[in-house]
Amino acid sequence: GELYYYGLLGGCMSWLRFSSEMVKRRPNIRFVLAELRNHGKSSGFPSPHSVDECAKDVLELEKQLSTHFDIICGHSFGGRVAIKLIDYLPNSSSISNPRQIFLFDTS
Repeated sequence: GELYYYGLLGGCMSWLRFSSEMVKRRPNIRFVLAELRNHGKSSGFPSPHSVDECAKDVLELEKQLSTHFDIICGHSFGGRVAIKLIDYLPNSSSISNPRQIFLFDTS
């Protein structure tokens, strides 16, 4: 599957047009548009609201969905979450290494 994360002030709808086109081109792939904690329609997460905690949320999401994210795309803040996720990969039993990580407008 593929996972998409948006920038700090965005929501999963930021990727809707792009992912809709990708579904048409690659119908055999599962696409996940995920909300970061306390962004978009996501609310009620306890503090802290850090990049580190968002990366942990990705680990939990993959586990809850019983899937593997082969490709992770992150824009801006979502890209920073994807970078932080790399720190957890060698030590995590709940997530497999993605084949590709794409970062857009991420510093």
